[in-house]
Amino acid sequence: MQATFLDEKLKSLNIKMIAVDRPGYGESDWIQPENWRVAADQYLKLLKAEGFEKLFVMGVSGGAPMAHMVTSYYGDLVTKLVIVCGLASLSKTSSFTFSRNQKRLLKLAHFLPVKLTQNALDFVMTSLLPEKRLSHLIKNLHESDKRVLSLAKHQETLLKAMKWARTQKSKGVVWDAKIFSGDWLTQYCENLELPIVYFHGDQDFLLNPEMSVWMSSQRAKSKLVRLPGQGHYAIAFEDQDKILAEIKSPSFDNRY
Repeated sequence: MQATFLDEKLKSLNIKMIAVDRPGYGESDWIQPENWRVAADQYLKLLKAEGFEKLFVMGVSGGAPMAHMVTSYYGDLVTKLVIVCGLASLSKTSSFTFSRNQKRLLKLAHFLPVKLTQNALDFVMTSLLPEKRLSHLIKNLHESDKRVLSLAKHQETLLKAMKWARTQKSKGVVWDAKIFSGDWLTQYCENLELPIVYFHGDQDFLLNPEMSVWMSSQRAKSKLVRLPGQGHYAIAFEDQDKILAEIKSPSFDNRY
């Protein structure tokens, strides 16, 4: 649902995108986090069925870990990786990019059993309805994000996406939490050597822009694009041309 923000622009550039739910979100089956390759294999089966010979992978926000991991797993099939306002891998050298609360929550998720984590999150999510969650979220965003989310059609799409994500209650969040709480970049993406472009708004109040600075410093073939005056959500609406220009760079043609 969130990929619909790019729909018209993608059509104008003749780019075909396959947008998937991560495990546990919507109707996507839940799997043990350490078995994330099961999901990667299913994505690949879908891509091949759609006739993709080569592809780019794009991850946004909390989709950054799976985007990196899938790219590493697919090898030469992927030509380029694009990350937009992405979450960094949690390690000793990147911990400064996380807030105190983020580190506490991830540490808790790391040590708690899956079932206990799920029960706790189910309780929290039940007490905080999507409408209240979205309202609270907008209040704490940068002005650029408030500007784009003040439009009813954008709020409606995000609200639908939040409700869809909760179809299986907190299962998707639990899956993410278990992945996020480890150093996935070192553990699963050590051999990433393809071009990577990191976009991040310098006024992102949800995920520290230094996360992208740090991730780009960990890979030789990477480029960092900092977007001045932009928050977390505004990028998808107002910087589509910059992001998709990277996708349509010489390493791609209209088949991908």
